[in-house]
Amino acid sequence: MPDTGLLVIDMRPALLKDAHDGEARVAPVAKFADRARATGVPVFYQTAAKSRSHC
Repeated sequence: MPDTGLLVIDMRPALLKDAHDGEARVAPVAKFADRARATGVPVFYQTAAKSRSHC
């Protein structure tokens, strides 16, 4: 297993819709992830989720 990986954090459409050029930011990240996979580097996706308060 390689000692290097690519971590992609919160590239969800819901977060990007209000960002400046949000849609334009997806393509470079996808391209970078494709290059990483092609060289055997694992790609991990992390999504932060808010939990609802039950109080």
